[in-house]
Amino acid sequence: MVDGGSTDRTADVAEEYAYKVIVEPSPVGAARNIGAKHAKGNILAFIDADTIACERWIEESLVRSTLTRMLPELLAQRFRMRDRN
Repeated sequence: MVDGGSTDRTADVAEEYAYKVIVEPSPVGAARNIGAKHAKGNILAFIDADTIACERWIEESLVRSTLTRMLPELLAQRFRMRDRN
């Protein structure tokens, strides 16, 4: 979790839940880049502290992203199959 310079207890609260907390006063884009640089996983998810996400926002985003990447190939296969008949 990257705290970009909050003036409340955000970093203190995050210490209880996050694997790692980085306090780096910076604009939101720079803070996200810092978080991405320190990330260890294969998937990055960004959300602001004042945002309430729906319960399945990560799963839904992954499905949407996967389908978006796969759609051109799926369509290409469909058209190739139709051309053969």
